[in-house]
Amino acid sequence: MASGLADPIAPTPANGGLLGPDRSWHLTFGLLLVGAFVAFEWWAFDHVGTASKVLLTVATVIGMFMAFNMHLGLSTMNNFFIMAMVGAGAVDGGVHLRQDAAG
Repeated sequence: MASGLADPIAPTPANGGLLGPDRSWHLTFGLLLVGAFVAFEWWAFDHVGTASKVLLTVATVIGMFMAFNMHLGLSTMNNFFIMAMVGAGAVDGGVHLRQDAAG
């Protein structure tokens, strides 16, 4: 049996083009992000008074960037925590979680 690397006729994944096969999802949520940003800025400009509106806009962009990257940070933290627990011997990495009926 030939592997995918050795088989020259092996199918390759189709290129999804711009933004991949989920283009409509990317565009929809991108528009929601832009809409939320515009709505927040419109609301906030009324409340800052004479303060710098440029500073408000920069802070909002940084805050949205941090919020959308929070998932990556949490995933990384969870993976390091599990690796540390396995290395310390506190858990076995899920190898023996399922026992057969014989016990």
